[in-house]
Amino acid sequence: NGGFGALPASGLAIARLPVTSAAEAKAQDCSVCLEAFEESDELRTMPCSHDFHESCIFEWLRVSRFCPLCRFPLPTEEDEAGSVL
Repeated sequence: NGGFGALPASGLAIARLPVTSAAEAKAQDCSVCLEAFEESDELRTMPCSHDFHESCIFEWLRVSRFCPLCRFPLPTEEDEAGSVL
């Protein structure tokens, strides 16, 4: 439990986030750390199309499964386990 009732995203869901380059990003900066994207930064894109620094969004999703901008939910470990059965 990430506190305040937050649940972390599953490790598999986090690992599946596609890698994006700063040139492909729709935004100019990371909404988690508020730093501008640099050309050499490795970014990840959420299914809702929001881009973040990889380290920022991974740390965020280990606490809360929701996109920090639009609250799009990634599956939890329990969701992933339930989908297999």
